[in-house]
Amino acid sequence: MSRPFNSELSNKSLSPLPNDRYPPTTPPPTGGGGRDTCPSEDESPSPLMPLAPEVYAYGGLTLAEQPTLWLYLPFDVTPEMAIELSIEPSENDSLDSLTRTFTAPDLQQGFVGIPLSSTQFSLPLDESFLWTLRLYCGGIDETDGLDYLFAKAWITRVDETDVYIPIPENAVGEVLSEAYRDNGLWYDALTVLGEPLATGDATTGSSAAWEGLLEDGGFESLTEESPVQFLVLPTE
Repeated sequence: MSRPFNSELSNKSLSPLPNDRYPPTTPPPTGGGGRDTCPSEDESPSPLMPLAPEVYAYGGLTLAEQPTLWLYLPFDVTPEMAIELSIEPSENDSLDSLTRTFTAPDLQQGFVGIPLSSTQFSLPLDESFLWTLRLYCGGIDETDGLDYLFAKAWITRVDETDVYIPIPENAVGEVLSEAYRDNGLWYDALTVLGEPLATGDATTGSSAAWEGLLEDGGFESLTEESPVQFLVLPTE
């Protein structure tokens, strides 16, 4: 890996990743083939989008084989809608991929984490993947059509030996999240703070750190009292 992060920017803004960590092509983070059946996004501070910083070309790194993917929902989702999640290699077609299509659960406008389990998918080391969540507001019968919104981002798993700034031993909470953030491990930084918020175990400090991390990533418009929740993928 070619260049270190600028530690002076810690808690202020994110430094670009080393050039060799970006995938060959980076995705548009949001869009859709049609929006006729979806609620209006006009009252939301953002459209459906991944929590993937623009400075990282809408993606990020992780240490986890089964990471948690993060996005922002601009409106409430109901079981009348359907969701499709796909995870595909950026360039190596010989690698495994994942696609799940299912009836949506009830989800509130706000932040959504999608934890992957070992029975669903494992990221190999040093391989870039694209993940896409498609929201079909017309329901499960409309998933062959073009009336959907999407959020898309890239993710690459790296080894612990690839970090630039040592991660403190036994670090937890805000300290661990900051160490991940300073090493470009964006997905892990989000998960350390987002998980206790989703499960109701957050402290005042972790709530403030979550808002600060979002601001670091360029998501300051989303830091108002938006709930954090998990979307658990159904088994096949």
